[in-house]
Amino acid sequence: KEFNWLDFGTSYYYVRLSEKYQDLYDKMYNILDSYLEGEITAVKLKDENKKTVYILDNCVKKEKRYKEDDYTNIFFMVCYENPQFFFVKPVLYYLDDGTIGLSVNKQFNTQSKMKVEKAKVQKRLEDYIKEINKNVQLKTVNDLSYYIAQKIYKSIPYDWTSVLFWTDEDKIMSQTIYSPLINKTTVCAGYSKLFAALMNYYGIETICVLGDGHAWNMTNLDGNWYVTDLTQATFC
Repeated sequence: KEFNWLDFGTSYYYVRLSEKYQDLYDKMYNILDSYLEGEITAVKLKDENKKTVYILDNCVKKEKRYKEDDYTNIFFMVCYENPQFFFVKPVLYYLDDGTIGLSVNKQFNTQSKMKVEKAKVQKRLEDYIKEINKNVQLKTVNDLSYYIAQKIYKSIPYDWTSVLFWTDEDKIMSQTIYSPLINKTTVCAGYSKLFAALMNYYGIETICVLGDGHAWNMTNLDGNWYVTDLTQATFC
């Protein structure tokens, strides 16, 4: 079927939010989707530590009905449910004009750069899909689930560089599907997002779960939820 970024996401958390929080989710989602589609740009600013950051043109207006934790929690839901937003920086910036800025990594800070990097990510996802379609005997969803999990953890080593040295660049990139697809090394967030992306593409409901500084997956197979932790699999 024709490639569509929406096929790799899920709405598991979104549909369980109240209307109030769905509204905030929608605002953040629409901003990130607009950047993915080339409709807005990023502006170069300095943060409170005088470091250069790139804030997307459209910002979220801060409202009294939300607490600061609400913005953070919803932002992470958007990022983990939508792995196609590989360019986003996992930090919110509270600006002087009363808005909250969503930012992108330096590698994606212009639409010309985004066009190149988006094409790379799309090509790698299409390669995965072609290989899966060619090699998997689709007798059960378990066959497909096992093949996708094995394909990821056997071919993508754990990114010890980002863990041991924690440069800003490594840390940010390792949290997205860009790291396993393009850099071919990742950490728990990258494993879980890529696994969820491919599983949801094939219509198998899979979500990312966060806790205690770790990310893993839960998959709905025939009405039962199962845990998949590809980070642990790489160490076995």
